[in-house]
Amino acid sequence: LADERTVVLLDELGTGTDPVQGGAIACATLAEFMKQGAIVLATTHLIDIVAYVQKTPAMMNSAMEFDRETLTPLYRLTMGEPGQSHALDIARRCGFPAKILTIAESFVGKMESEFHSLLSDLKESSRSNELLHAELLRREDEIVVKEKLHDTLQADLGRIRREAREKGIVEAKTLVNAARAELNRILAEAKRDRSRKAVTTVTALEAKLDSELDELRPRQMIETGKLQAGSTVYVKNLGNNATVLSVDNKHQRLRLRAGSLEVEVPFSVVSAAEDDKPGRKAAISANARSQNQPAAAHEINLIGLRVEEALLELDKFLDGCILHALNEVRIIHGKGTGSLMRGVREYLAKSPHVEDFRSGERFEGGEGVTVVKMLS
Repeated sequence: LADERTVVLLDELGTGTDPVQGGAIACATLAEFMKQGAIVLATTHLIDIVAYVQKTPAMMNSAMEFDRETLTPLYRLTMGEPGQSHALDIARRCGFPAKILTIAESFVGKMESEFHSLLSDLKESSRSNELLHAELLRREDEIVVKEKLHDTLQADLGRIRREAREKGIVEAKTLVNAARAELNRILAEAKRDRSRKAVTTVTALEAKLDSELDELRPRQMIETGKLQAGSTVYVKNLGNNATVLSVDNKHQRLRLRAGSLEVEVPFSVVSAAEDDKPGRKAAISANARSQNQPAAAHEINLIGLRVEEALLELDKFLDGCILHALNEVRIIHGKGTGSLMRGVREYLAKSPHVEDFRSGERFEGGEGVTVVKMLS
């Protein structure tokens, strides 16, 4: 009549008959109860039943813990582990004749002895695993705490880096703006005085500005042994990346191309290439960047520009020529309607940098070119 709503209690199942046959009857009974869905709690000392339960799904061995040193029960149930009998130990403690127990131990047999030894090892291993599991849980908790701390520190580090970078950018902008204002003041003074006394002052100001900018943003040096044609490097004088055309190890110099410009510089002014920044021009215009070139261009091409645009570029070009102490330069403006040529020559006539100018010779470009002699 047993079903899934039935609880069955069996004490010492399979005893009172032959242990082997009694064990077989007990195992068959347990199997039938399991088939009918009943919940069964059974006690036994028969090893055959213990072995059957151990390998049958939906059945589980358990044992009441026992202190083998004091031979006393601990009244604590352990699930998943089979128990073992201590009849010989209890008999010895109760005063059973020792010589009889000695003979009884020999009758127990090697297999049962090994079985009980394995059970002891299993229990010891189970206790060790429990301790290990508890230690792992403790360490897992520590790791969780450390991960949270790491995430917090990582966020703080990112914030500090952003703040430091923003501060560096602000300082660099302030430095550049101050230097630009000072440079404009010196150039304006040079134009008024029609002299080149300011050149030395401007050169010193550029060197100081470069030094202070390098302190704000140290550049990654490059191994000279790795320099070869086709490499990309950052050129301090140009303020941009350039491609290596040739390497002169003997004289420690490089031939570079930056856009349409080719220059020769010493190893000391190059460093590891920088990533392109948004808005940075891929090429350097000889017209717009002439004052920053290590070797200033000796000519400027204004063809295609409106007069106002051309005069702005010409002003920058002449400033660069003064800073680099050039004696004679060419301005290419073409003939066209003549308006660009007239605008250029009117500007040159008023420039404090220009000593004299003339139309180009035939081999120099004729009327499409103006040759300028800079003020010395």
